[in-house]
Amino acid sequence: MKNKICLLGLRGSIPVSGDEFREFGCATSCMVVYAEPENGEPEPEHAIVIDAGTGLLNLRKNMPGSIKKVTVLLSHIHLDHIQGLLMLPEMFNGRLEMDIYCGKHCGGSFEPYLRDMMKPPIWPITPDFFAKSVHFLDLPEGDFMAGDVLISSMPGSHPDDIDIFRLTFKNGTTLVHVGDYEVGQSEEIDEKLKSFARDTSLLLMDGMYTMDEYSSQRGFGHSPWEMTAELANKVGVQRLRIIHHSPTHSDEMLREAEEYVKSKYPNAGMGREGEILEL
Repeated sequence: MKNKICLLGLRGSIPVSGDEFREFGCATSCMVVYAEPENGEPEPEHAIVIDAGTGLLNLRKNMPGSIKKVTVLLSHIHLDHIQGLLMLPEMFNGRLEMDIYCGKHCGGSFEPYLRDMMKPPIWPITPDFFAKSVHFLDLPEGDFMAGDVLISSMPGSHPDDIDIFRLTFKNGTTLVHVGDYEVGQSEEIDEKLKSFARDTSLLLMDGMYTMDEYSSQRGFGHSPWEMTAELANKVGVQRLRIIHHSPTHSDEMLREAEEYVKSKYPNAGMGREGEILEL
């Protein structure tokens, strides 16, 4: 089996629209991980989704039709990482079994927070309409299996709590997802992250700001792409895709940023919506 990661949404904060965003995409945070069979292997029936922003609405057309169950890993519960749950047809029609895992952020489980948001007058459709095939689960404290993939997690550096995920595949490759993260806010967490991500096959990590932007937005919970690339380089990451693009950053700006990052760290790049990475 080949492991494929499709980037479904890479914007932070809010989705965008317009010709100037076509290359790097418009949807908010979401990606899907699935296996592609080789040499007569059976078609996959399980996939893993990381975060559920508006990119989640692109799920069905970007994973094999044989998928029957999806494990959803929510890094945290800020709106740009859960918006897609409100509109995904499979949340309501029961055509997928969905296990939705989230840490106990701010001291509570995710489902009650979602219920507080999905009710009139904020939203007309409540979670009571969700299919019985949708299950909300607290993220386990230790490692656990999702299909054939080992899931590990650690807390990150972001307001209102966040979880960082490492996926270890049967072939020994690894994926580390750092959805929202501010480098330099906690030396202790930074050091744990370096150990957690060391030598990983693929790192997907927040790089929302320029250094100039960061000077006035320090403490907002996001990193400049230069600092993200520097951290990845220090810990021997094999490949880096910078994610969580600012809604103010056009394709032209992100291309210029990618050129700069690649000049210093050739294994790095800016993630693009629809990009498929193989492990």
